[in-house]
Amino acid sequence: LPPAMQLPIPTTLVLVIVTLLATPAYSFCQEGWVDATSTGLGCLKFDIWDYYTWEGARLYCAEKGARLVEVYNQEQQEMMVTAIKTVGYRTWWNGATRQARLDSPYPAWYWTDSMGEVEEFGWGEDKPSGKDDHDCALFYYGLGYGWLDAPCHSSYKAVCQMDYEEYEG
Repeated sequence: LPPAMQLPIPTTLVLVIVTLLATPAYSFCQEGWVDATSTGLGCLKFDIWDYYTWEGARLYCAEKGARLVEVYNQEQQEMMVTAIKTVGYRTWWNGATRQARLDSPYPAWYWTDSMGEVEEFGWGEDKPSGKDDHDCALFYYGLGYGWLDAPCHSSYKAVCQMDYEEYEG
């Protein structure tokens, strides 16, 4: 442009823009993973391409050196809801199941990897249903991404979780 048509740009503005462009966002997670370390969830991988049975999702995550996501408190649940709304899609498996404990007259829900008890805060209204074949859990849009119990052979998206410590070394 001719000098008469150029707008003067303050030096400080140029410095701020260059600084922002030259400074990459810091993340504890590798590319393609969502950094949720601030809530203790570690790094999350949302597979938007494929649908899996619960066991298929668990194996997909294991191939990535991760597990199906385990949510231990309300803050983590809120982070998951925000992340899922950002990523899209309506249904995502989590790591809650009662499969290995079906021999009990009252099978308890537990997290597959940690074996910890599943707390009640994440379940959608009137869930789990207690239906005989509904032994795996997912984040369900119809419940505001609260958890829904479903047959493990159903097909939904996978969200994997890897602790930050697993990246170190």
